[in-house]
Amino acid sequence: MKPRVRSRYPCLFAALLLVALALAVAIGREATEYARARQAAWQAVIDKTDAEIKHAVDELERLILTGEQAAGETAALVRSSSMSADHISEGLRKIVARYPEVMAAGVAFDRYGFDPERRLFAPFAVRGDAGLRAAQLDDDLDYTRSEWFLRASAGQSVWQPPRHNEMTNTVTVDFAAGDRIHGAVVVVHISLNAKDIQSVLERARLGGSGRATLVSDGEQIIAEHPGRQTRCIDASCHRVTRSIANTTWTLTMTADRRDAMLPEPLARQTTLELTNLFLCLLVTVAALHLLQLGAATDQRANSKLWAWSIVISLSFMIGIGVIWSFALSVEPARVSPGRVITSRGALEDFQRQTLIAAVRDHRPIPQFLPTGVFIKSMEFVSANNVAVTGYIWQRFKAGSKISEGFSLPEAESVEIEEAYRRQTPTATTVGWTFRVTLRQSFGYGRFPLDWESVWIRLWPKEIDQHILLAPDLEDYPSLAGAALPGIERDIVIGGWTPRRAFFEYRDNAYNTKFGLPSRLIDAHPELYFNLIIQRTFLDAFVSQMTPIILVLVLIFAMQMTVTREAKNKDLVGFTASTIITTCAALFFAVLLSHIELRSALAAKRVFYVEYFYFLTYLIILLACVNSILFTSDREIRSIHYRDNLLPKLFYWPLVAGAMYAITAAVFS
Repeated sequence: MKPRVRSRYPCLFAALLLVALALAVAIGREATEYARARQAAWQAVIDKTDAEIKHAVDELERLILTGEQAAGETAALVRSSSMSADHISEGLRKIVARYPEVMAAGVAFDRYGFDPERRLFAPFAVRGDAGLRAAQLDDDLDYTRSEWFLRASAGQSVWQPPRHNEMTNTVTVDFAAGDRIHGAVVVVHISLNAKDIQSVLERARLGGSGRATLVSDGEQIIAEHPGRQTRCIDASCHRVTRSIANTTWTLTMTADRRDAMLPEPLARQTTLELTNLFLCLLVTVAALHLLQLGAATDQRANSKLWAWSIVISLSFMIGIGVIWSFALSVEPARVSPGRVITSRGALEDFQRQTLIAAVRDHRPIPQFLPTGVFIKSMEFVSANNVAVTGYIWQRFKAGSKISEGFSLPEAESVEIEEAYRRQTPTATTVGWTFRVTLRQSFGYGRFPLDWESVWIRLWPKEIDQHILLAPDLEDYPSLAGAALPGIERDIVIGGWTPRRAFFEYRDNAYNTKFGLPSRLIDAHPELYFNLIIQRTFLDAFVSQMTPIILVLVLIFAMQMTVTREAKNKDLVGFTASTIITTCAALFFAVLLSHIELRSALAAKRVFYVEYFYFLTYLIILLACVNSILFTSDREIRSIHYRDNLLPKLFYWPLVAGAMYAITAAVFS
């Protein structure tokens, strides 16, 4: 029986064994802490969803109570009146004026219930574009055949699903309740603005994958959360359902585990630490095995050495893949002083705080001008110049003295032309087409796995009139960043993929008044429209990484031809001059590619892929040095050992390890 090979260095073997055990324990502890952190984040999402649905139910019930209070006052109005049409109409106007949430209030009498000589009578007051006005429902409709009237007159209080109300020209949610007053069947009906109900759901903070739905007993949708509507598997969801008092409505909110992600810096750091610990453990185990092999020189020992070389190299490559996968799927944390506006509630909070700050600091009260942006196309014309086309519109209240127009202070060239103008009794909307070239500074430090932000900075036309542009959120069906509000659905940005779009306020201060005495120097908020884009990885990988990988493979192939054995030397034609000549050709090919890439990016600092170019230069140099030393007369054990085995054996582990170290350092 062949004797077992023992380690020639028992102390070193024991030390490495202890290191391996310590690394295994560290991996277990780190994985456990990571799992606990993920569970804590998921529990926080669950608690937040429970709190959000409670708050939303309270808000909805407050709206319902408001409608029912208005209905109660309407019924009391009819009871207290002397059946005078003018008295009822005037009372309805006062009720609508008293409740801002109420769009319309009215009464509907049964046939001949108001006047024996008048078949139908249904006055109502409505809040429209021209203000409060009185109208008659019976002028155009036999309401006695409507389902809401039949159910209400039968004694059922009915909240109806949303509908387009021709009288208010808005979508309303209507309430109807019947009663017998002065011997006649009377149905009072109240209309609430459906936007008020929708805004309650929009203010719920449910994350990018959460959703909220308000439905009636017939499963008809009344309102939905405007966020990304994604299908959620029950095992990864937390679903909560609550009933709305005095209605047949139910509100359902769903949280998704995808929103229980750890903060990007923490998740990235944990991923790197686990990967580093695993790779260190693998290298330690490989060292232990090699120590056991000792000085064995048989074919089986060679196979094990090459097997470990391949395993370690592949492990480093997998580690690089893990980091790349994380960088491609998770947007880097943005460090910005701005305030992102993703809902009407967020905009209202910002406006309220701005007004409070203006009063507190004794500054002029700003006027808010609704402004919208729609981007049709975007193209990178150079590393720092972006050409953008689209529409910008502004909505002015009737009688407003604000000057029409806007300016783009960061534009290098601008073409603006009025495209349309629409007027209503209460507002005027003016829209412009624009083509602008924006000059912005992009980092490119993580090329080709980089994310960038392209923004349009907006100023009012008169920058000294204390006007703040406000996002015209009413014109966007969804404000979720992932839904890309304000972006052409089929937009094509060469080499980039749009990921998020949102409005944002940033505080900017200037050290000049621009020659305008009323212009403030202090920092004040300015409106930005941001588009987050991600570089198309496959394009950049094929064009930049593939040549580097191919050159490294060719150098390894040349390294394998290094030999002193006459038979193999004649077969492969190895000479030091041949390797040096080939390496010189590869060097210039890589150098030209490097210069071209750096010029295209106009980078101000070293970027990620550039480190791979530097590594390739070093490998080319070491390959030349190795061939020279191997052919020299001086015996160098590490070079000449077993016909240049060590440089061949450690080539890919060292190259892959260096690539992994670069990747971990850049993305840490």
